[in-house]
Formats: sequence, structure tokens, C-alpha cells
Amino acid sequence: MDEVSLDILDSGTIHARAEVGRQLCKVGTLDHLPRLLRAAREDGSPGVRLYAICAVADILSRHRVGPNAEQLTPEAREKLFVEARGIDPGFNAGVFSVLANLGLPLAARRILVGVRDPRLDVRTGALVGLTRYLTSADGANDLATRAELVSMLEDARVRPDALARVTKLAACCGWQEARKPIERLLGREDQVAESAQQALDWLTAAAEPATLFGVWVSDGRDATEIRPALGALSALVISRDQLIEISGATAKATTLTRVEPTRLVLKGGATLDLRRMVLTAPETEREGPAFQLRQVTWFSATTAETHAAIDVLVDAHPAVNLSAETLAVIRQAVGDGAGGRRAVAQLDLRTGRYAEAKDALEQLIEGKRPTPELWLWLGIAKEALGDVEGARAAWTEVTQRATKKSPALADALRRLGNTADPSAPPS
Repeated sequence: MDEVSLDILDSGTIHARAEVGRQLCKVGTLDHLPRLLRAAREDGSPGVRLYAICAVADILSRHRVGPNAEQLTPEAREKLFVEARGIDPGFNAGVFSVLANLGLPLAARRILVGVRDPRLDVRTGALVGLTRYLTSADGANDLATRAELVSMLEDARVRPDALARVTKLAACCGWQEARKPIERLLGREDQVAESAQQALDWLTAAAEPATLFGVWVSDGRDATEIRPALGALSALVISRDQLIEISGATAKATTLTRVEPTRLVLKGGATLDLRRMVLTAPETEREGPAFQLRQVTWFSATTAETHAAIDVLVDAHPAVNLSAETLAVIRQAVGDGAGGRRAVAQLDLRTGRYAEAKDALEQLIEGKRPTPELWLWLGIAKEALGDVEGARAAWTEVTQRATKKSPALADALRRLGNTADPSAPPS
């Protein structure tokens, strides 16, 4: 991607100036902040001002937690706060997202004032900023703002549109103390009642340890951090008795003695504290359960992401010893489709559950268009179970079905003791 020129903000068309802000949302650096802030204050186009302020907020989002946070000193954050405070939210409501990503409790107070503003566009901007402030892993430490937001649930002066958003935000952050105030909102006859019911459903789910059981993924981003592209995904598999951590091509299993709604208790007594949440996954519109652990945000894995995690477990050396509870969680995550059953069969084979692998592979072979790999794996399972004749029959089937260059053919011939060239036509 070509370098973005800030000079365009001085002389470009409205479209070109807006495009600068749009691009810098993802690739901008701290050096871009002064000029973008000036555009957010002074540009004659509302659209350009909004893109510029959004770029400032998104750049700051990459410096809120983690190693990049050290690049922005507390003094620099306070200076930016003073600059942002000088922007009238009625002129540019995006300023609340800038305040949010500074990570300063003082800035949070300013955002809360905006939530009560009589102007709809200002309230909307403030609510977006408040969401970005509180859902960040850094926002979990601001107990004063948390208490203030929960108190808003019983404040008759808060307008219905803001109250509806605040209700859902409290639940998105997993604040169980908000349950009773939210329950009292169910009797209303406006948008707030619907938001209250959704919020209660989320809080109920977050209070159940079993809703943690599953496959979770993260690319290392903070909850509202904007980056140019997804990083490599890491995965966690949580079951009743195990935590499986998958990073790159490696996997590690840790025994759990107890799973609580917001805590994993490891063998030996150590604990991992979780912040249960409801968030929209990166690069998607998929809103669903999430949690934060060690300042990293984890989202429920898609089917494709679950399969990728299983691939690592299948290939891991040494093999990861998976408990029956963990295997059950993985089975539920991949579903009943052929792809999911194939992945679990591989996992059973890799972890020495040969009888389960044999049964699953035989069912898959009876389905449509079984691949040679299924016969190869069936042979391995049968050999491990002592059925040498059945194993050789399965591998012979591979030689009749696989293409010349298929790795399955080479493996089957080796197992059959055939020293012929693996690229030769199958007999």
C-alpha cells in the first residue's frame, strides 16, 4: 500500500481528504495525530472531520494495552486529552472515541456527560465512545465509571435511546450487579424493555460455567482495537477438566480442577480470571459471547476456526493428551457434518482412541465420495486394534482409489510393505 500523504488534507478534494482519514484508521501512527486533530477541528467538511477524528481514535486504540501502550506516555495522553476536550462534540461527536482510547478515567467522566446531552448526535457519539472505553481490557479496571454507568439504569433523566444502549452495554461487560436494575426496566413500553430482556439473557448465560466450554480464538487484539489486518489466530479449548492452549503449530494441555463463571482453577490451585463479555468479533458483524484473559480478547470460534485448531492438535508433536470431556467439547463445536466428523476421527486416531476412530471412519466411508485418506486412517485404527487383515484390506483399497501423487498412496504402500515406486500406477 502506498504511503498516505498528509498534504492532501491541505489541498485535496473532499473525497480525497476523507480518504486520507479512512486509510489512516488502519495504518496511521502516532506521528499522524497532530495533523489529523487539526483536520478534525478545522476542516470545512463534516465528513472529512468525522473521518479524521475516527482515524485519531483508531490510532490510539492500537496504543491502549499491550507493548504499544508504552509508546504513549501518561503525559502525552494528558496533552491529547486537553486537545480533544477543546473539540465541541456538537461539531464533531467522534471526539468521544478519542477520549475513550486515551484510557484515562478523567476522559471517561467527560464521555458520561455526553451520554446525558440533549442532542441525539452527541449522545450517540458518547455512547460509542463509552462502549470503546469500557469494553477495552484496560476499561475493566475503572470501577468508578462502572458504578456510574450502573447507576444510570435507575436515573429517570437518562433518555430512552441512551438507556437502551447503556442497558446492553452493562450486560456486554458482564456486570452481574446490573441485573436487578435491569429487571426493573422490563415493564416499560419502549425500546428499553427489549434491550433489558436481551441484557438479562446475556447475563444469565455469562453466569453459567458451562457456557465457557468450547473453542475460542483470538488474534491478540484488544476488544475495540483497529488494525490493518488479522494476525495469526491462537485458540483455547475449555472443557470441564482441561484447558488446551494452541499457538502457531504448538499445543499444550493444562488440567483444570474447577471451572467457575469467571475463573479457571488449575491443578495446584493457580487461577486464571476471565472477564465474561458479549462483543462483535473482528472483521464480522457476528455479535456473541467473548471473554478477556491476560488483556487479550477471545471470541467463540467459527466452524472453520475450530477445524484449524483441530489440525494443530492432530499434527502436534508430542501428541496432546485430550480428556474425554475435551473431546466431547470439540465434537459439539464441529457439529454433525462430514467435515466435523472427519476432523474428530483424525483427533481420535492421533490420541489413541482407535475404537472411536474406527467407528467414525467406517460411517464416513459409507457416505458420499469417501476419500482415500479415510481408508488409510481406517487401516491404522484396525491395525492398532489387532485386526491386521482388516488393516491390509483398507490399505489395499487406498492403492485402488488414490491418484499417483497422493501422499495417502505412498503411505499405504509403505504400510503394505510394497517397495515399488509410489508414483507407479496402483495395482
